[in-house]
Amino acid sequence: MRPLSGCGPWAGMLLALFACLFWALSTGLPDFGPTALGDTLFRILSGSEPEPASRTVFLELRLPRAALAVLAGSGLALAGAGAQAVLSNPLVSPSVLGLSAGASFGAGLVILHGGELYRRAGISLLMGAAFALAMLAVLLTCALAALRRGSRETIILAGIAVSYIFSAGTIFLQYLAPYQDLKSMVFWSVGSLWEATPEACAVLCPLLFGAALLLLRLAPALNALALGEESAAGLGVRVKRLRFATLLLCALLSAGIVSFTGPIGFVGLMSPHLARLLLGEDNRRLLPGAMLLGALLLLGADTAARALFWPEEIPVGIMTSMIGGPFFLFLLLRGKRDGAR
Repeated sequence: MRPLSGCGPWAGMLLALFACLFWALSTGLPDFGPTALGDTLFRILSGSEPEPASRTVFLELRLPRAALAVLAGSGLALAGAGAQAVLSNPLVSPSVLGLSAGASFGAGLVILHGGELYRRAGISLLMGAAFALAMLAVLLTCALAALRRGSRETIILAGIAVSYIFSAGTIFLQYLAPYQDLKSMVFWSVGSLWEATPEACAVLCPLLFGAALLLLRLAPALNALALGEESAAGLGVRVKRLRFATLLLCALLSAGIVSFTGPIGFVGLMSPHLARLLLGEDNRRLLPGAMLLGALLLLGADTAARALFWPEEIPVGIMTSMIGGPFFLFLLLRGKRDGAR
């Protein structure tokens, strides 16, 4: 499939995102359909006061959740696109650095051993521990890779090893945990948007904006790296510095998101691939395109998780895995077919 040119794909992605946003804001419990949504939006935009119940549902439940889906999806897709570009491997995602396993271990430590401090601080302590352990896992991965000159293969292998270490720690904590704590640990590790708040969006918004600006500034260097390490070095790119700086930036963004949502798989893998099919390999187009598709993918998956199982809903992490598994198989079969030509 040839990449599309012009403004058509961008207009299509934005239109699909706005349509999905309207669907998300009008779907779920309590029942708040398109008519009520339209009336509430009209009242807010016209300056009149909407009904208290509608205002609560819209401003305190639906809008923060939709905003968190957009921010988290954009951030995971951006981090995935950056990791794939700098490692020259289209099958990696931010979790390859060990951050998802580290975050799960940090959350498990707080749930099992947080005690009175966890009961007082609640979700804030859990998020802080998840973020800290995610970054620790990433730094450990980078340190291990640096011992072997920081090649692409070494980074991936070090990330896999660190993931196994932290995953083993999480399993051990689950083995020791009483039933109620075990249920909380498993629930958190699935990944969901149920803890969406305006405060969470306020934290992630500048983090995403700053990471996007920095990665877009690195886009020409990432394009040069796609030509090969020797060619990039000949063009003045400091390959090792670019690799570690990009990976740490992607890890910081992903760890911040995961600390609020729990691990959500496949968004960072699928979105860059779809953007590559639509927009080509140029990271100046690929990075913002992946962000739009990531927002659309996570928002659509979360809304589908509410709509398909009405009046129940499932965590969005399960839904993205249900979508991502077949997509991953498609990539494998497509790669095999292309290699046979």
